Amino acid sequence: MNQKEKMWLKKLKEKILKKSKEERLAYLMGFPKTKVCTKCNKRKNITEYYFLPSRMVYRSACKSCCKESSKEWYKSENGRKYKKDYTEQGKSNAAFKKWRGKNKANKAEHRKRNLKSYRKREKENIKARILKCEAKIKKWKCWLMEIDG
Repeated sequence: MNQKEKMWLKKLKEKILKKSKEERLAYLMGFPKTKVCTKCNKRKNITEYYFLPSRMVYRSACKSCCKESSKEWYKSENGRKYKKDYTEQGKSNAAFKKWRGKNKANKAEHRKRNLKSYRKREKENIKARILKCEAKIKKWKCWLMEIDG
């Protein structure tokens, strides 16, 4: 690599590092810089969209439209029901924490009783996994030898 190419790469790296996390990701993944929102039909910068890392895509609606639809959903009947269930669950969690605080001795006793059987089961599971891995390794070695030979 000559001096010119090195300078060019250095400038490119500096340029990329100046951008926000979303812009860097979009640049590296080859995403376009702008996108049309499916709800408001406006062309917006890619940084105005939420990124879904599990699917490696940007959402189809922009952040502001997502926020609006989220607010509307929480005002709807389903949203109110969800909120009610969530708060009731929180109350039951609080009751469970209170019970757990009172029964710490029972928890320790239970753990002692079940620890031996748990360790025995885990040993067997680990042995089975090791045997599976060894079988796969043998298979790969055979396959590699066929390619080489």
